Amino acid sequence: MNAYQCRFIQQAYISLSIMILILFSSLSFASSISSWQQKDIGQVNYPGNAVEVLDVITLTGSGNDIWGAQDDFYYVYLPISGDASVTVRVLNVENTHAWAKGAIMFRENLNTGAKNVALDYSAHQHVALQWRTDTDARSYYWGQQVGEGPVWLKLTREGDTFTGHYSLDGINWQLTTNKTIPMAADIYLGLAASPHVTTQNNIVQFDQLLVESSNPTNACQIQGAQCGAINDGNGGNLECGICSTNESCDQHLCQPIDEPQIIAACQTFGAQCGVIRDGLGNTLGCGSCDISSTCSSNRCEASCALTQIDDGSFNHLFSYTPLQLTYSDLSDNQHPVTTSLREHISEELFPFESRVDMNDKSVTVDFTDKSVSTPMTLSFKLIPTTDNQNGTVIHSDALLIEELAGTISSTLNTQTTPITVTNDNGALKHRSCNHYALQLSDNKITTFLNGHLQETMVDTSQLHALAGQLTVGPYPGKVWDLRIFNNSLSVDEITELGEECSDTTVMTPPDPEYPVFLCGVYQCIFWPEGVTDTTQDSFEYQLSGHDMTWEHNVMATGMYQHEAFCAEYEKPRNLLLTEGYRKSWVSKFNFESPWNQYVLHENFHAYQSRTGGSTKFLAESTASWGAFSQKPTAKDTLLGYYTLQPQLPLWTTQSSVFEEGIIDFAKGGHQYGASVFEHYLTHNVLSDNMIGSVFNRNVHNHAPLSGKPTEAIYTLLENAGFDMREVFSDFTAKVMTWDMPFGDTFLISEIASYNRMVGANNNSDNPFPLEEVDNKVTEFYDVTGTGTLWLTVPSRYKIGSWAYNAYEVDVTQDTLYEIGINPAIDNPDYAEFRAQIVVYNPQTGERVYHKLPITNAGNPEVMDVNANAGDTLYLVVASTPSTRFINFESYSYDYIIRPK
Repeated sequence: MNAYQCRFIQQAYISLSIMILILFSSLSFASSISSWQQKDIGQVNYPGNAVEVLDVITLTGSGNDIWGAQDDFYYVYLPISGDASVTVRVLNVENTHAWAKGAIMFRENLNTGAKNVALDYSAHQHVALQWRTDTDARSYYWGQQVGEGPVWLKLTREGDTFTGHYSLDGINWQLTTNKTIPMAADIYLGLAASPHVTTQNNIVQFDQLLVESSNPTNACQIQGAQCGAINDGNGGNLECGICSTNESCDQHLCQPIDEPQIIAACQTFGAQCGVIRDGLGNTLGCGSCDISSTCSSNRCEASCALTQIDDGSFNHLFSYTPLQLTYSDLSDNQHPVTTSLREHISEELFPFESRVDMNDKSVTVDFTDKSVSTPMTLSFKLIPTTDNQNGTVIHSDALLIEELAGTISSTLNTQTTPITVTNDNGALKHRSCNHYALQLSDNKITTFLNGHLQETMVDTSQLHALAGQLTVGPYPGKVWDLRIFNNSLSVDEITELGEECSDTTVMTPPDPEYPVFLCGVYQCIFWPEGVTDTTQDSFEYQLSGHDMTWEHNVMATGMYQHEAFCAEYEKPRNLLLTEGYRKSWVSKFNFESPWNQYVLHENFHAYQSRTGGSTKFLAESTASWGAFSQKPTAKDTLLGYYTLQPQLPLWTTQSSVFEEGIIDFAKGGHQYGASVFEHYLTHNVLSDNMIGSVFNRNVHNHAPLSGKPTEAIYTLLENAGFDMREVFSDFTAKVMTWDMPFGDTFLISEIASYNRMVGANNNSDNPFPLEEVDNKVTEFYDVTGTGTLWLTVPSRYKIGSWAYNAYEVDVTQDTLYEIGINPAIDNPDYAEFRAQIVVYNPQTGERVYHKLPITNAGNPEVMDVNANAGDTLYLVVASTPSTRFINFESYSYDYIIRPK
């Protein structure tokens, strides 16, 4: 094992994340109304207003009164859940009427006749606790003359008990009374103002507003946090929501993102439409497609016929949002659809994020001025993440659909009491598809779960119409094929919609010898009856994995001929699990090591032929890229054949003359290992669909000079505003210490590659010296570097096009270095060099990068760099020869690392 190998085994990949926290020791908050909501409730002649200056809150309100069966007033409020208490000092109430009042109020909803409890101070110096026990019913009060203010008011909710106190000094408190009034858990808390006359406004002033709650879910509302994570008061974090599209979370408030920034990000990710994440957790909208095309994986594709997308009825569609193909309403109504994305946290095994995975996203369909009521059918498919989990699948003002411990429950709102129906006849599966349908007909609610029917007789005329907005997710699982019909489908039609998920019907298999099946979102797998060589768990995991790879390789990556997407999507995607397939792959699946690098690599090859734009280098590098992109923890013992032989041109293959004379057993390995550069591009600069664009380079004329894949990469980066020469230089500097996402797992692969290369070398007839096996570092130096000497790169390490060398210095004392390179005078003019100096501290993981100016033949460049004892210093020299992507040339240069 050489010196470099000893060093890089010790390296650790460190990822840094920043979380802004508001810390507090208890759930008691001096509050501001800056983020509270405002509303005129009831009949008012003048709009209300709220201003907060130097902690004094001034409300200007209109309305007849807060009293009787209906209230007319101005309300500044926030949502609250469960128990809470609010305290405020009333400084002044304008005397528009003796019963003009300023109040603190708990209110069940924002309707004019809502149940409420208010504690107020009136213009004639009364403190009154008043309440409405039933909706749209009379109000009651307890009152007492207390004299001239200011006066402190405190109103507390504990369960359904509401208690009021007042104080004239803020220290000694007097009980008013308490009342028990059943209210929902989620209500509103706020400040109110009413002049008690319809012809005037009234001004009320408050200060010393304090909100307290033992319920951590109230912390966001009380703190005015619209987004991000705050401390929940119990040692944990509380997520305060996500911002809307084109907004960013700044100090827990949602702020608009500048349009140029949005355009630049969409261009960077190659997104023509839809929404993306910008790497900071923000959701950005990248526009929409014209009426002749559909947005799929952020690309505008020719619109597919509905029958190409899925099976079953499309008659009487009110709304159809497939989700698995596009986040658009494909019905004739074309309702607006918006998507919100939370920061995605990669799963341990498979970080690839499915478009139908609703764990960190929600999709909202806005019915605008349309609605649908009885008769109606709603249908969708889903796969929970785990057995017996709980979670909201779909919600709107009229409807709530939840997963409850393995089944589905639907709650429909009515004019009086909500109606809940639960289908206990079926059970959810968590690795294959489930189908759920909710049907409303005359005085009957019928639900279907995987073919199991359940009927409930109700007065459907009392149900609220499905209107406004309907939101899918966030939900811990997958949801797709959301259809809403404005009629009652027949049982046969509903059965056809969910045929592949049904427990009660058998789908016709593509081969009668393979009648046993499981279906997911994109694929179905079939196998013979009586199979004993594979477990059911293994089949389920196989299905989940193939769904993921199909979606990733075809849709996200774009491995299909552009402009032929519908035909690709429509293809039968059924897999027959033959005996050999089961025994070689399926039976070897296990949950500790699923979907290894070999399987994922070979799987990706199956999709490359769809484009017709493959080359040997592109086929092998992207197949390994596809495996890493889906599962970075899949160890690849060929990766180091690139990073440990970095002087070879980027596109080197086993047939390259450039490989003549190097280690025979390493030939061809370079093309596999180059996948790490593609991974760096797609995960740090562009996005996954870059790969499909490179394969489709001839369709879009991305490589006019050479036709080579590397030129297409150059063009795609240039179109997105990047210079590939700079990007490649940054990559070569960062790969030295694996300073990139999943760098720790790539380091494991590099070490495994080294061991594989050493083993092959030791077993060869004429082994090379051990230092020739690993060339990641060209030369090693102690703290003195090269002394006063300019040295020439060793001839065996002369770098080719788009290749690099590195030199390592072990720094044992604080030192200022003069570091430079001088390209040989006989190099061609286009043979540019970009050199970077990396100062790395292995103990802290800190890295500092210094870039030398770009240089070429006969033009030296030097700079001074400080390094401290314990650092490791690297000089990394990258060859970036303009836009030339052909030939296998090599270039020479001198370098110096001199202590000053």
